[in-house]
Amino acid sequence: LVSEWVTINEPNVYLEGAYSAGNFPPHKPSLMAYFTGLKHMSIAHIKAYKAIHKIREAEGFEGKTLVGFAKHVRVFDTESKGVLSRFARNMVDYCFHTITLEAMVKGRFNFPFGCGNYPEGRGLFCDYLGINYYSRDMIKFTWNALRAFADLSVREGAELNDMGWEIYPEGLYILCKKYYERYRLPIFITENGICDHLDSKRARFIYDHLEAIKRLREDGVDVRRYYHWSLMDNFEWEFGLTPKFGLIEVDYSTQKRTIRPSGRFYAEIARNKEVTAEMVQKYL
Repeated sequence: LVSEWVTINEPNVYLEGAYSAGNFPPHKPSLMAYFTGLKHMSIAHIKAYKAIHKIREAEGFEGKTLVGFAKHVRVFDTESKGVLSRFARNMVDYCFHTITLEAMVKGRFNFPFGCGNYPEGRGLFCDYLGINYYSRDMIKFTWNALRAFADLSVREGAELNDMGWEIYPEGLYILCKKYYERYRLPIFITENGICDHLDSKRARFIYDHLEAIKRLREDGVDVRRYYHWSLMDNFEWEFGLTPKFGLIEVDYSTQKRTIRPSGRFYAEIARNKEVTAEMVQKYL
């Protein structure tokens, strides 16, 4: 009965946390385990893609079936133009973005868990490109036991959310345009949101990121969906109940739900399909 599927959410984040940074279970930093995990998740995604389409086709629903995965993407920039900084940025981008996308979208398994081969066959194994976008990181070259070649930081003077991530709406435009031009798949923004317990920045965050999507569509990028993260405050694996991402506030002691002003702003956008001068005055 389900026509639209995300097979795996943020495989790169889970594996980076588990086996690169080591701050997710099983807390065993190992670059080899990181790449091995990406290989297995890529194979699992392709097998799931094929199976879902086969089952749906047998039931007569093939034309309505959309299967993909949700990829967490970030803008990686350098504050210096040195060769080592550029090398570190390119390596982080390759390890965090490129190898997963190439494997899960096209079935191409590149170094270090392949040699450009196609173990599950050639083809497209996504019907859309799921994009989870939140922020930008600044990269500089270093050498350590966990990431081996790069340190991540936040641009000095940047506006931040409650978790210390830079608020950078332009990044959504940059990355969607980049990956649409590379893969020519419809784009679903499967996650985009802000940790903001005071709800002082969320309305502007929504406005600026939807404005970036408007620009993308005007420039010919096929963005079809936008899913805000999240409807309600939620449990974040590493940080528990502390981060407040919700359009609706949750009082965990009473379970009372309260719609935040930014949630009402989002509802008005969805209802009106525009942002009016009155909405700007009221919410922004």
